[in-house]
Amino acid sequence: MNTIEFKYLIQNADYKTKYEPIVDIKTNEIYAYEALSKFEIEQSIINTEEIFRKLHHNNKLFFELEKRNKQLQVKSYCENKKLFLNFDADIVNTDEQKKYWTSFLTSYKNDIVVEITENGSDDEKSVEIIHEFSSWLNEKELHLL
Repeated sequence: MNTIEFKYLIQNADYKTKYEPIVDIKTNEIYAYEALSKFEIEQSIINTEEIFRKLHHNNKLFFELEKRNKQLQVKSYCENKKLFLNFDADIVNTDEQKKYWTSFLTSYKNDIVVEITENGSDDEKSVEIIHEFSSWLNEKELHLL
């Protein structure tokens, strides 16, 4: 699949969220849910790791996709418990991206926990990027895992 086909598929994929419960092993109580991305492209569920690995090489498309996905994940969530959102540090690089995520995350500050992922990070710089991202989250006083 070439880049143009991939971009078209990503922008037009049917996006769904699966909310998986997070259970306290001592009490068996559900204390939060994790939002997991699912993409249906041409009637096939596509492995999200595969998609994110390709997106690491197209920051602008990755950022636009994650803006859409995170908005839908929060908007569709209806439980009265914390929501864990997976964030890849690679979508918080530019000033525009930081400004957007600051606004988005601050508005849901008491309802979500940012779970840092490293989907597709395949170079030695990824540790530095994740460290910068976690420092940025701490500076903004946002919950992270």
